[in-house]
Amino acid sequence: MEFSFEIFPEEHIIIESFSGELTRSKMFEAFLRVWSHPAYQRTFRGLSDIGDAHFNMTLSEFRAMEEEMYRHPLKCQVKWACVSDTPSSTAFGILHEKASQACFKFSVFSDWTSGFRWVEQPLQLERVERVRKKRSVLV
Repeated sequence: MEFSFEIFPEEHIIIESFSGELTRSKMFEAFLRVWSHPAYQRTFRGLSDIGDAHFNMTLSEFRAMEEEMYRHPLKCQVKWACVSDTPSSTAFGILHEKASQACFKFSVFSDWTSGFRWVEQPLQLERVERVRKKRSVLV
């Protein structure tokens, strides 16, 4: 799995980009990287790019990852948009959308315009591309 993210403190926004095989352990490692960044704030909104990724986990592994995430004291408290254009990633995103309702607002979109609108930000495709170009393998 490859992952990158950038925090834009002036806009209170985080953009993440995933590619390759998403496993429970690698996804949680990616979350921990974001949460441990000095600029991270729980009140920042976020966008996740999973269009180039595919989930390689069972439903029970996915649920366990969610539970671990929801219990973490630094998890997001506001809104998060996920942009996906593949059926399996969209399906996992919709499952996450339903499960996360008690913790924060999460929604899945097929395009960036809708995702940015959901997190109340102007469309910033140049930033998405910048984050995509920085992807590196999580080891």
